[in-house]
Amino acid sequence: MNQGFAALSIEPFYVKRLQELGIREPSPIQADAIPLILEGKDIVAQSQTGTGKTLAFAPLPLQRIDGTAREVQALILVPTRELGMQIVQTLEELTKDSGIRVQRLIGGASIERQIDKLKLKPQVVVGTPGRVQELVKLRKLKLHQIRTVVVDEVDQVFELGSMQDVEALFKGMLREKQLLFFSATLPAPLQQVVDRWMREPVYVRVKPAQRTSETLEHYYFVSEERDKIDTLRRLVRQYNPKAAIVFINETDDIGEAVAKLQYAGLSVEGLYGDSFKQERAKTMQAFRAGRFQSLLATDVAARGLDLPQVTHVINLDPPSMRTIMCTG
Repeated sequence: MNQGFAALSIEPFYVKRLQELGIREPSPIQADAIPLILEGKDIVAQSQTGTGKTLAFAPLPLQRIDGTAREVQALILVPTRELGMQIVQTLEELTKDSGIRVQRLIGGASIERQIDKLKLKPQVVVGTPGRVQELVKLRKLKLHQIRTVVVDEVDQVFELGSMQDVEALFKGMLREKQLLFFSATLPAPLQQVVDRWMREPVYVRVKPAQRTSETLEHYYFVSEERDKIDTLRRLVRQYNPKAAIVFINETDDIGEAVAKLQYAGLSVEGLYGDSFKQERAKTMQAFRAGRFQSLLATDVAARGLDLPQVTHVINLDPPSMRTIMCTG
């Protein structure tokens, strides 16, 4: 059996599942964070995008789950629907044949259907803070047995204004719980939240100053505002990417930009923050399947997504911060 993850005291069942998924050696963030998490420490983990933060926290709550107990024991909070669905998929792959039930509680989906599924008594919940808090207020979700809480992409949770919901959830939980914060960046205001809720937190930083992969090449092109769409069209024709993400800063501008790009002959679709969950999931599935060449989205919509087929990232607007996992 592979000794990479086994040496970190991860249970053999999950080591085997990781092997079956083609994951054999822990990344630096996994190697540094996992032993501390197993010690029960509260963790603030910062690592560049694409370094495997999800698998630094995913196996640990799972091996602590009491599969015979019909109650939520671990909660993973995420800023966006797409990231939540991606983490659920990872957890379901890890828990295959284990009897552990994972449920997503994502905003934008049918709350009635989620309430029905909660009757199946999942042990792990992945959700957006607003929807989880909504279900708690409806008394459909109980927090009193939760002992592990992960907040993934915590800086985006903070910037999107969801931290108030997160702290309200903390108030309804046991004092003796383990808190794990993961992110590519850690804004200064977040420290107040850490000080309020964490007990002697340990900071794990893997190249915190480096927020993008060393393998990326960066180029910039100067264009008049009115010529940006045509410049993009010419760049796509020139580079002909297998799959590209095109970032735009304002959600309200996506529809107009997609229409212009399609009129210019580009194979592009948009990821809209206010569209239904099913529509967003359908768009992401089509993009992963290669049914169109470019995906236009805001950085928040695409935050933390694992899209290994993406070869090019284009900023139609000057970015303030981009943190998409891109291994192409």
